[in-house]
Amino acid sequence: MIRTYLIKNFMRRITERYRPYCIQWFVGIRRRKEGILSVKGCFDLLENPKDGWLADPFLFEFDGDTYIFAEKWSYIKQKGEIVFSKYLSGCSLKWSTIIEEDYHLSYPYIWKDKNGIHIMPESCGANQVSIYTAIEFPYSWKRELSYSLGPVADSTMFWPKTNQSERWVFTYGCEGIWKDKLIRYKLNGDMIGARRMITRNKKISRPAGKFIVEGSTWYRVAQNGLENYGTGLVFLQIDECSEENYRETIALERDFREMKVNKQLNVIGMHTYNRVNQWEVVDFRIKKFNLINMLYFVKKYRKFSIGMR
Repeated sequence: MIRTYLIKNFMRRITERYRPYCIQWFVGIRRRKEGILSVKGCFDLLENPKDGWLADPFLFEFDGDTYIFAEKWSYIKQKGEIVFSKYLSGCSLKWSTIIEEDYHLSYPYIWKDKNGIHIMPESCGANQVSIYTAIEFPYSWKRELSYSLGPVADSTMFWPKTNQSERWVFTYGCEGIWKDKLIRYKLNGDMIGARRMITRNKKISRPAGKFIVEGSTWYRVAQNGLENYGTGLVFLQIDECSEENYRETIALERDFREMKVNKQLNVIGMHTYNRVNQWEVVDFRIKKFNLINMLYFVKKYRKFSIGMR
């Protein structure tokens, strides 16, 4: 009994001191329900790789198959990289790294146009936004374009209904004058237009997935960061998107507590939602300590000092 108490007390002290390493993310997937992120139905949590966890899932359909693209946080490398897996319901998935840099990558926004298939991942640590094009989908990618915007995150494209050639990018400022603000600019080839602030409201300022359409109405997906990182999702109806104006209205909010998952884990948040014709995905924030993640962080920054106080 005393031994059990000492072990529990030791683990409690570790988790209090290294709180960031009590967090993991899991990707949940289910067959798409009617409406926008219905509370009906259960998400199946996909198994994480042994050397990291998965977040920021995006779905992409190609030649009749469904692929999941995501960030994998590597415990050993202490940064994110872009991975993919072909999704086969009921089967164990094999995750392959396709884009890796010296800096952290996440949020693999993926789309197809007349020039091919592209991914625009978050690369806030590099103070730039880069676009990669598939050389051999889904295995080989080449960086085609990089442009400097400073530290921004979760860049998401939108093509207005009135003009499909206009390509707007919505992105989230991480530092400086744009910190915690949603920014919109126009992208034309390698040229970017003037940046304009859309909102500074932390409840809706950070993108959380692709724009989605229901009937003839478009919605922007935002992550609710008002209280904590990744508390829930907010869906905003787009009322106007033009050169001069942008207007949107909150149409729906979803808290992580409304979502059901198939495993008994301590879910404490969610922050990305995407869907295709048959499937929809959400990433769930889980309170779960990982010793390997903590030890590699300590090794990298040489701050090992657990301290039994």
